[in-house]
Formats: sequence, structure tokens, C-alpha cells
Amino acid sequence: MRCLTLTASPPLAGSPQKEKIVIYKLVVFLTRTLVTFFFGYKIIGLENIPKDTSAILSSNHSSFWDPPLLGSLTYRRTYYMAKAELFKNKIFAAMISFMGAFPIERKSADKGAMTRALKLLENKDSLLCVFPEGTRNKTGKKAVIFPGAAFLSIRGRAPIVPIAIIEEKKNKKSKSRLPFNSKVTINIGKPMYDYENENITAKEYVNKVMEAIEKLKQ
Repeated sequence: MRCLTLTASPPLAGSPQKEKIVIYKLVVFLTRTLVTFFFGYKIIGLENIPKDTSAILSSNHSSFWDPPLLGSLTYRRTYYMAKAELFKNKIFAAMISFMGAFPIERKSADKGAMTRALKLLENKDSLLCVFPEGTRNKTGKKAVIFPGAAFLSIRGRAPIVPIAIIEEKKNKKSKSRLPFNSKVTINIGKPMYDYENENITAKEYVNKVMEAIEKLKQ
């Protein structure tokens, strides 16, 4: 631009659902291997992702590598809200859909996407990735922040886990954005339960999340 079934019954041996889970875990393993090889992938604070409840993973967003970087943190089924434009190519849409992405119209209040996200959060094993910046911010400068992650946290009663993706160029003189020219650290902060504050607005909440992400970058 993460394994679960939404039914109450476990998948039967040899069932398509079980096969999808196995393939999903294999893809996560391969992704983790690749990003470790290319980036010298380092993870700090993995224990901060809640194990007994659903959660929203929110990070800064500067590269198309960010979704797979977050998705490879855990073998739990992780879902992504992705801009609708990414689903125009049917083959690419099928690939990212298998890995948990679903479309959202960024220029309108996409109630369908928000409803789907809330439904996913009802499953306590689900993780949902939401980038507050909405799109890639290649400059690192202050950008427009969208309150979607905070809204979902409040409505879904799920904590937000702030995450900083810190990219450091191995060759600082090079302008290349290829993965092997970068070293990436994923710094995971403590989960935020501000939805328990009945007086907080989604805008105030998401600003606190972005402040936490900025601190994790340092």
C-alpha cells in the first residue's frame, strides 16, 4: 500500500478457510523475511500490541512499504483501510484484498467502509491499520490529520496503538528510495484507551495519537 474467521465455528480440516489461513501466515512470514533482508528491520515494543482484544494500529505514513511493514508485525489477521483508487486494477485488488485491505472513499464520508471496520473490530483477534494522515506524507512535514482512527476507537471501544515507522538512509548522500538503501525501525507505543473519556472528541483524540507518534520518532 492480519488469522481469524468471523464465524463462531472453527474451520474444518482441509476447508478453504483453513487453507487461506495457512497461505496468509506464509505470506506474512515471507514479507517479514524480505523486509528484514532489505531494511535491517528492527522492532521495539511489540509487547504493546494488546493480545486479548482487537486494536487499531496507527502510524505515520511515508512509503508504500508501510502497510506490509505493519502487517508483518504479527501473525494475527490485520486489516487495512486503503484508498479506493488502489482497487481499480482487478489483479492488484484481489492481492491486497486477500491480505486484508478494503476500500474507502477518502473524499466523502464512506459509511460503508466505517461500518465494515467496526464489524471487524468486534472480533477480539482483529487488528486494523489506519493511517491518520490518510495518504503518504513523503516530506515528513505537518499534514492534514483525519479523525477516522479515533472515531473507530470511540465507536468500537478498541484501543489505538501509536506506531512510529522510522526510516534511516544507509547512504545519506543517495536520493534513492529503494528499500536496500534504508534501515527501518518500528517503534510501538503503549495502547491508548482515550475512548473511555466520554468528553473527548475524535479530533482531540487523533491529535493525541499523532503527538504520541511524534514522540516515538525521537
